[in-house]
Amino acid sequence: MDFKKLSPEQMKIAEMVIEAANEVGVDPNLLLAQAFQESGFSHIPSKDPKSDAFGVMQIRPGTAKANNLGDIRDLKTNIYGGAKLMKQYLDKYKSPEAALLAYHQGPGVADTYIKSNGDLKSVGPKGLDYVINIGTNGGFGQPPAAEAAAEGEEPAKPPFVPVADTFPP
Repeated sequence: MDFKKLSPEQMKIAEMVIEAANEVGVDPNLLLAQAFQESGFSHIPSKDPKSDAFGVMQIRPGTAKANNLGDIRDLKTNIYGGAKLMKQYLDKYKSPEAALLAYHQGPGVADTYIKSNGDLKSVGPKGLDYVINIGTNGGFGQPPAAEAAAEGEEPAKPPFVPVADTFPP
């Protein structure tokens, strides 16, 4: 992730994401990459008419209500709500990949991933691309490799690179 290319508003949001991650106890690298994947650090509602997700962390109203996350239309509440939800999933699954899958596609998909002993191919191309894209932006993956997985190859999963350590640029 190249912080030098962010607008001043995006930089402000990235700073809030780091603050929320540190306060809630989530790796700031993971939450930064996730927020960037979800919204590009934008709090503008999704232009996709099929989506009811909102804000930087793209939280759905039903998810917010079920998890007592508050008013997700508020920028800070949205970011902290996403951080709290990721913390729940990280605590439950003990795996950043499984937590990301639970956040993006629901706990059932994360359970499938865990039961497959961490085989990303088991969650399909949507989940595979989501995890790998976040990994690329956060440093734990290679560029999107849905094609490689579809051909039976396992995408590489190197460890996180500390993106937050390079912030601000």
